[in-house]
Amino acid sequence: MLWNALCDQQVNPDSFNAALTGKGAVLVFSEHTVYELAKTFTSEKPNATPRGRELLSYLQRYVSDTFCVKKPIELVAAEMGALQFRAADVEAFHDETNFSIVRTAIERLAAGVMDDTAKKYISDRMHDVKDDRSGVIKYLESNSQIKAELKEVTAEALPQWLLSETLKTNGILSLAKRIKDYFPEAEICDAREYAYLLLVGPFHSVGAAMVRGDLYANWRCAHRNSNPRDLTEDLQHVLSASYCDIYATSEPGQFEYAGLLLSNGNRLALYDKQVPVDSWLLGLVD
Repeated sequence: MLWNALCDQQVNPDSFNAALTGKGAVLVFSEHTVYELAKTFTSEKPNATPRGRELLSYLQRYVSDTFCVKKPIELVAAEMGALQFRAADVEAFHDETNFSIVRTAIERLAAGVMDDTAKKYISDRMHDVKDDRSGVIKYLESNSQIKAELKEVTAEALPQWLLSETLKTNGILSLAKRIKDYFPEAEICDAREYAYLLLVGPFHSVGAAMVRGDLYANWRCAHRNSNPRDLTEDLQHVLSASYCDIYATSEPGQFEYAGLLLSNGNRLALYDKQVPVDSWLLGLVD
């Protein structure tokens, strides 16, 4: 992640934030960013704990001048709320109450405190990612006709196919399942109706991107019989950026996924490491 690059290149947070503010820009991070950095503590490398503290301590120096975006499924819920109450916009970022919870977690991790709650969250998340990956494989193994149809979609046709499939039955059902999982008390028929209304309405940036992420995972697995171990995690980074003006990354895979998933007028930028990362980021907002 670019947060690693900012830390490793020892970019001064105060002067960098001031330079961004002067250009009318601000950095945004997500809870998924915190999770990814916190995973450093679980590494088997001998310097795992010092490295984890270094990264989280560095992020901590930014939190008073940044925004924290909600989790992707929380963004879908925010889109549902905006649709229901006919709001002018979607509340994509944490309010002060929820942001304070995230700040507290960062402070504890920066101090090297990995309590049972943090360990369980990381363990559960890693288990969910593993289940997601194996679940796609099992789904296609038991649905040979769907796998065959997916294999007929070429890489060149993929972008247009993702757009068209989003509004079809499978796309609506994919989003309805996500909504039902987040709101277990909801009737499935209500989840389907909300999914449809989101995808055809004005507030669908994350909902539509989430559907395309599911479709892409199925398509890629059909063509290669498996998916990369970090695909689910990479897609989370992309989905979290749905309401950001610019999605910047140093990961070619994430750059590729962002081009396929995002459709909210987001600018995409891939850091090639040829210049200092702060200069490169500032150049994006000139």
